[in-house]
Amino acid sequence: MDDFRTDPTASSARSPSSNLGNLPLQLGDRAIELLRATLNERFFEKSAQGFGQLAGTMTPVAALLGLALGVLTAIKSDSLMVLLLGLGWVVAVGLAYYCGARLLPTCAKIVQNGRTSISSPELLDVLGLIMGVASVGTAFAGLYFAIRLSETFVLFACIGAAGVLAYFIAMALHPTLVSTDVDPEGSAGADALAVALFFTKGLVRLSPMVMGGLVTLGTIQGLQLTYAMFRDEFGLAIFLNGPAFATLVFVGLLYPVLAYITFIFTYLATDVILAILRLHRLPTIQ
Repeated sequence: MDDFRTDPTASSARSPSSNLGNLPLQLGDRAIELLRATLNERFFEKSAQGFGQLAGTMTPVAALLGLALGVLTAIKSDSLMVLLLGLGWVVAVGLAYYCGARLLPTCAKIVQNGRTSISSPELLDVLGLIMGVASVGTAFAGLYFAIRLSETFVLFACIGAAGVLAYFIAMALHPTLVSTDVDPEGSAGADALAVALFFTKGLVRLSPMVMGGLVTLGTIQGLQLTYAMFRDEFGLAIFLNGPAFATLVFVGLLYPVLAYITFIFTYLATDVILAILRLHRLPTIQ
């Protein structure tokens, strides 16, 4: 009896079905490799450096805008207290920037020292692909709703969310950015902790991007607020831009501090769990 594997007819009959079945896997693998090549480690590190410098540039502008707003309000309302608040704003912004900027290197270092392991990189590849689709969908949704609602804020918000997802994609496809190693002998519990800490460490690694991005957005809000004050538009613009200006600036400047504190307490709990999971590898004393 001839072996069926040598029958060219049988081989050609099976080939289309086999290729069709593997097509989604092939497309997914190519998409992952494209994302891995585009959102590489150099892209991530250059972005972190650029946003860190952007925060240093925008912070003095935000401080001066707050002072200018204090002077304008003091003149219009004939109140010395408002002028003092403007001066206090400058001091507070300077202090917040010092705290955040000083902790940026510490955030990168603490993530590097908090190593975790995962048994297979395929899980992170899948997460990267899912976030890639979500990032593109978020950008298109922002464009659609911005046109539909005639509101640019929706577009900027969605672009920002898509950008955050892009950095998480880079970390998922290059796990060394978040000090995640591949250990084929790792347990399911270690994998669960690695995935949970991946997002926590990712939020810490995003400190320069969040700091620079939020301070820049806050500065834009401050410019709009100053323009409205000059034109005596004491309406909705001041009501919305005033709190947004202060909140964006201070949350951005203090984000590295908040991320650092959150990470150390999270890692304290997970480090205990990791130590328990490693006990099963210790030799048993007979």
